[in-house]
Amino acid sequence: MESVKRIIRFQNKDAKKSIIYFWMVILIADIAYYIINLYGGASFHIGISGKLDGIRVVSVVGANLMAIMVYFIVYSYEMYYETFPIAISFSVTRKDFFKSVIVNNFLVALLFALIQGILLKIDPILVRVIGREPMLDFAFFNASADNTIFIVFSLFMVSLAFVSVVNALAALNYRFGFRIWIVLGIIVFSSMLTKTGSIIVNTIVDFAWKMLGTRMDLLQFIKFLAITVIGYILGYFFTINSNIKEKAV
Repeated sequence: MESVKRIIRFQNKDAKKSIIYFWMVILIADIAYYIINLYGGASFHIGISGKLDGIRVVSVVGANLMAIMVYFIVYSYEMYYETFPIAISFSVTRKDFFKSVIVNNFLVALLFALIQGILLKIDPILVRVIGREPMLDFAFFNASADNTIFIVFSLFMVSLAFVSVVNALAALNYRFGFRIWIVLGIIVFSSMLTKTGSIIVNTIVDFAWKMLGTRMDLLQFIKFLAITVIGYILGYFFTINSNIKEKAV
């Protein structure tokens, strides 16, 4: 238990700097985008947009979601390619390391959901201030009609499910190296050449879009929870069977 606490403290300390830098850059960019949208023409906008009843609607901080996804990918890969070797060199078992990964993922997903949820509640106010019509409907929640707790919870479940899948992919990549991309590339390419393969790929893509395009309810919660559990089960299996590929610095 002591080794788990030790590696959790190490991971949290390591993640703290990147999280602070990330949100500093994001907030500065968001402020700049509001200013640019203010002085841009009626047809010009920065952020995500769409049309509602023929009217252009805009969300500046909605664009943060893509940056957050990229951060989770980089964060998960750094967890294995940098933190994992160091943890093992400190005599932390693979099992304890993975326990710390789950705790750290939970905290990071919750923090990001909290910050982004608050920003999404503020965004409609600022968009109206700069003379634009705000985007409110994000499919799995509504930035105006839903309260902050519901929005944060929805973002948290999506973030945790996403980071669990990325974590499993990072662990798999660390376990097998670049060979995994060759295998996945062959599987995807081959599947597209057959009717059955195309159906499977299209089904997976449609499932992902429906997951992100459906309001968060009990059924959606169970689906995201199932994805999270499966992701961590796979991640655990790949982690405990991985050999260290490089020495910790």
